[in-house]
Amino acid sequence: MKFKKIIIGSIFGFVSCFTTANETVGKIYNLYVNAHGIVLFKIGDTAPPECVDDRFPFGFRLTDPAGKEWFSMLHEAQRTGKAINLSYNENTPSRCTVWAVVHKV
Repeated sequence: MKFKKIIIGSIFGFVSCFTTANETVGKIYNLYVNAHGIVLFKIGDTAPPECVDDRFPFGFRLTDPAGKEWFSMLHEAQRTGKAINLSYNENTPSRCTVWAVVHKV
């Protein structure tokens, strides 16, 4: 079991050497799930320039490994008006892909 954790940690460490994630913090606006199970939303008043779509600059699939948990966190943050910390990658032509969602304390 320990060996398995070491391998998984090494893989994530290796991948993180070649990829970078941007971060933003703010309140959730325009939370929407489309017919294809893609969660679309906006954080704060303005979208980052690297996320082209101004109305729904961020997105992820509900089928992503943590997709349902992220959606629950975003929904709760929008409902309560609390800020969220978001890591994202600018790898799509119209919107940024979410890497991690964390409640802001």
